Amino acid sequence: MRRHGLLCGSVLFTVSTFLSACGGHGGPLVHRMEVVIGANVPTIAEGELEAALYAYDPTIADKPADTLDQERVPLSHTRGAVTRATMTLTGQVPRGFRTYVSVNGYERQGDTLERLLWDGQEGTGMPTRVEMRPLPDEAPPEAAQLAESLLDWQVLKETHSSAYEYDVVFASWIGSGSITTLDVRDDEVVKRTHEARDPEGKVTESWTEEGVELGSHEGGAPLRTVEALYAVCGDEVLTQDRTENDIFLEFHDDGVLKQCEYFPKNCADDCFVGVSIDGLRFLETDIPPFALTLDESAYAADCTDDQHPRCTFTVEASYHNRTEAPVYLQRCYPDSEHPIFGVSTLDGTTESAYGPVWACVGHEDHIRVAPGETRIDVLEISGPNSFDGVTGEPFGVTEGVFQLGYDAYPCAEAEAGSCDRLPETQRVSAPFKVTVGEQSAEGSESERR
Repeated sequence: MRRHGLLCGSVLFTVSTFLSACGGHGGPLVHRMEVVIGANVPTIAEGELEAALYAYDPTIADKPADTLDQERVPLSHTRGAVTRATMTLTGQVPRGFRTYVSVNGYERQGDTLERLLWDGQEGTGMPTRVEMRPLPDEAPPEAAQLAESLLDWQVLKETHSSAYEYDVVFASWIGSGSITTLDVRDDEVVKRTHEARDPEGKVTESWTEEGVELGSHEGGAPLRTVEALYAVCGDEVLTQDRTENDIFLEFHDDGVLKQCEYFPKNCADDCFVGVSIDGLRFLETDIPPFALTLDESAYAADCTDDQHPRCTFTVEASYHNRTEAPVYLQRCYPDSEHPIFGVSTLDGTTESAYGPVWACVGHEDHIRVAPGETRIDVLEISGPNSFDGVTGEPFGVTEGVFQLGYDAYPCAEAEAGSCDRLPETQRVSAPFKVTVGEQSAEGSESERR
């Protein structure tokens, strides 16, 4: 896979993990990764996982990538369980080359292997953890709504806290009901509380589970994170036969999933099957504020309608120096008006189409932000910025959840190695969502400098 438009050498300035680096010095590489097949993936009785390591020269557009190593391991997976495999790829990387990996999952059908799973990587990447995904089938009509809602949830969660609790309420047609509250910390359910009442409002059952007791009671909502609820909605509810079931999909005002259930048409009472979120509360309030804040949490990018669409949106970025010392934001040229910035996806394994490529010069005249000062920049962000030299296809995603990042140092002479880059919370923004639309092919593109 080849990219056009990448510049390497002393003039390429990269921003931490936000921008692709130039080819390295080469040498031996050992890459270990955990491959995960989630509980919602259908059963695979017998098959194989295949991982491959590739290297390519970013300065040559018409030369295919070299395969440095491949590994195949047996695969068997049962729906409802999580399957994990550790895979190791090694190779001698030529000087100046870049590397990426791909992982595919196959099921044996007679004498052949049919590809069923892929790694979900849009472009190139070297993740240490790969979550396999089923090859996409025809999407249900509500799939786009659900996907956008999941982005809303990701932004909300990353902005507030990974510690939250949510309620699941059940109300029967005869007047009885129950409420289950699930406490989630670091993407794991750590506590479940349940209370049931009869039609007169009398408590008939009440219990709390923690630790080894989690899941020990038969009643109550299942032990699921919010992400797991979205997976159940997409895999088990929206895929139901519409001729036999009515589908109900509803969202809260903040965009988060509220109800995703189906109701068999030949059923009379209490027949809803699916998931719901009736109340959601974040549990930690002492999260350090982001030094870099944006004017919005969601943006609609305008895209050209030509052969290679280019999507553009504008953000107002405010950098707040909450430290007691000056902060220096790197800029490309001594007279550049804006700091160098990068745009990464939130998950870090999927490539962002909005990552710019900077051709800069060495200097020490960077942007100084005094203690307590706030600097505001209006930035035009556009992409894709790199393309496959063989197929012409762009690299990276234009929709999803992203973060903006500056290269921030506590000294002006950072290029000489006199100080270390500031911590991530003092360099990156809160997550934001981007969706795309269309504009005319004559849509403007501004020069970056």
